[in-house]
Amino acid sequence: MIYNKNIRERIIDTAVERFNHYGVAKTTMAEIIQTVGISSATMTLYFSNKIELIAEIVKHTLQEERDYINRLIPKGMRVLPSVYKLLEIRERTRGKYNHTQLIYGYDGVYSGLPESVLAMIKSADVKQLTLILRRGLRSGELKDFPLPSVAALYAELLYGLNLGANARVCRMTLSDCYNPEEIVEKQKEISKIFINGLRHPLNHENILLASPVLDTF
Repeated sequence: MIYNKNIRERIIDTAVERFNHYGVAKTTMAEIIQTVGISSATMTLYFSNKIELIAEIVKHTLQEERDYINRLIPKGMRVLPSVYKLLEIRERTRGKYNHTQLIYGYDGVYSGLPESVLAMIKSADVKQLTLILRRGLRSGELKDFPLPSVAALYAELLYGLNLGANARVCRMTLSDCYNPEEIVEKQKEISKIFINGLRHPLNHENILLASPVLDTF
């Protein structure tokens, strides 16, 4: 059999369409094969199982984000505008999967994904934030802090907001429910507080002397 890029793209497009409509867990490879109109043997030439197919879609999305970051977040941009732009990029690239359970699942963030794919997404989240925070440290805009642990904490903070505001999860918590665009705005609000703290790190000696008023951006 001859490898055909057209078929590969049709498989991916069909998978995303079915994931969007039925969710990852309820979509089978047999259904994708039937919809595309190929044989099982042809499918194995491109993807041997659903996990491989999901991983490829996620890889493509993360590569798309890297391309946007390189183009839209220049090295000289200050930290907070860079973070805002990153959140907008994620909404642009991941927003189309809001109901697929691929990047942000409808019934819970990262719902139904294998651990290998979860690790890929979370690693990308931390790396993206690490890039921006490292630039802030090098320019002197941010004060010294343990970059790996702070970037991981920041990623978890943004992840937690997305999870807490999810339409189903928030019904079981005290959180308000938000649509994807509102979640991005809330993430920006949290980022303003978080980045402001990294500009002016507090130690035990000066916590009591610190003003409760945040810097104006």
